[in-house]
Amino acid sequence: MRAGPDAVAAYLKEQRWFLDLNRAHDGRFPYQGGAGSSGAEHKYPNWDCTGAFLLSYLLPEGRLFMTGRGVKVKNALRGAELRETIAAGRGFSAWDDGLGPYRALSSAQLLEALKSWSPVVRQRAARILAEHETLPLGELIDKLDALDYESRYGACQAIAALAVRGLPAADHLRDLLWSKDVWLRIQAAEALASIGAPAENVVPDFLKMISEDNESDPRKVVQRYLAFCLFCRNGILGMEGVLSHSLQGVELGELRPAVERILKNPDARARATVGSLYDQLNYEEVKPFLPSVYEAIVEPAPTGVMFSNGIRLEGLELLARHRVEDGMSLCLDILDLESWGKRHRVMRCLRTLRRYGGAAKPILPRLRQVENQLREHRESRSLAPHIEEIVSLISFIEQAPSGEPLRSLR
Repeated sequence: MRAGPDAVAAYLKEQRWFLDLNRAHDGRFPYQGGAGSSGAEHKYPNWDCTGAFLLSYLLPEGRLFMTGRGVKVKNALRGAELRETIAAGRGFSAWDDGLGPYRALSSAQLLEALKSWSPVVRQRAARILAEHETLPLGELIDKLDALDYESRYGACQAIAALAVRGLPAADHLRDLLWSKDVWLRIQAAEALASIGAPAENVVPDFLKMISEDNESDPRKVVQRYLAFCLFCRNGILGMEGVLSHSLQGVELGELRPAVERILKNPDARARATVGSLYDQLNYEEVKPFLPSVYEAIVEPAPTGVMFSNGIRLEGLELLARHRVEDGMSLCLDILDLESWGKRHRVMRCLRTLRRYGGAAKPILPRLRQVENQLREHRESRSLAPHIEEIVSLISFIEQAPSGEPLRSLR
C-alpha cells in the first residue's frame, strides 16, 4: 500500500490466480511455500495464514501503516511508471531466477536492459548475456564509465556473470573500487571476485577498503560485501571468495586487522564468512586471531539472526580443534534454550564438547543442569534427540581420559 491504491490494484491483478488457488476448500489460506518449491519450503504445512490474507481486506480503511495509513500521495505509482514497475517484476512464475522471458531478447535488448533502474532486470539481463557465445565485453567495459550509475551497475553485473571470461575488465573494475558511490564500489568488488581476479592484485585493495572508517556507511555495508568477496565459500550468494580456499601469497599480519573488523560487523552473515579462514590455519597461525574469535562467540551480531549461529559455532569448533579450554564453558553459555535455532545450536554445541573428552569433566555439573532443563522444556518431545545426545555425552566424558593438555586464552 505504500505505493498507492493503483499499485495495489495492479499487483493484485497479477497475483489473482495465486490467491484463488491458494484458498482451501474450507476458506482458509494455508501456507504454500514458493511456487514450484519443495523440501525446506514445505516444512510448515500446518501453518494457517488466513489472518495475513484477511489484512488485505483492511486496505480501503487505511487504519494501519501496513494497510495505507500515512501514505504520501506524491509517492504513489501511477501510469507509465507503474506499468514499468510491474513489468520489471514479471517472469518469476516459479521458484527460479525468472530467466525464461529474457532468453527471447536480443543482445541489443539485453544491453539496454542493463541500464534499468531495477536490480532484478539488470541481473537477469546480465545472466542471459553471459550465455551468449558472442561476448560484447568491449561494450560492457565502456559502460563502466557511463554517465548514469545504473549503466555502470549493470555493466558490473554483466561482467561478473561472465566469470573468468571477464578478466580483461579487471583493471577497469579496480578503478571503480574508489568511487564515491557506495553501491558501485560493492558491484565492482563483487565482479572482481566473480571473474577470479588475481588475489595479489585485489586483496590489498579489499583490505584497505575494510580498514576505512566511512561516516557515510555507519552500518559497514561495504565491509559486509567485501567479507563475501574475500571469504564466501561453497557458492553461497553465487560466489567463491578470493581467499575462501587458499591464503597463498597473503601475509596474515596484514589480514588480521580486516578479519577483526569483519568479526565485529553488525551483520551475522558477513561474520559467518570468516569461517572459511578457520579451516586454513594451524594453531600458531590462528593464535593471534583467537581473542577476536572468542569475542564473536560471546557477542552475537545484532542483525541477521537467522545466520547468527554460524560463526559462533564455527568458532567453538575451532577452539575445540585446538583444545582451547575456554571453549568448553562457552559451549554451554550460548545454548540459549529459548531462542530461535536452538535445535541446531544445541546439538552442535554438545557434539563440539565431545571433542574435549575427559578434559570436560569440570563442566559435568553444568551439563546435568542442562539435561534437566531439556527434560522440563515445553518442547521436550521435539528435543528428544538432544536429551539422548547429552545423556550419551555425560557418560562419555565420565569415562574418557583427559587427553592432550588444554590451552588457555589467558
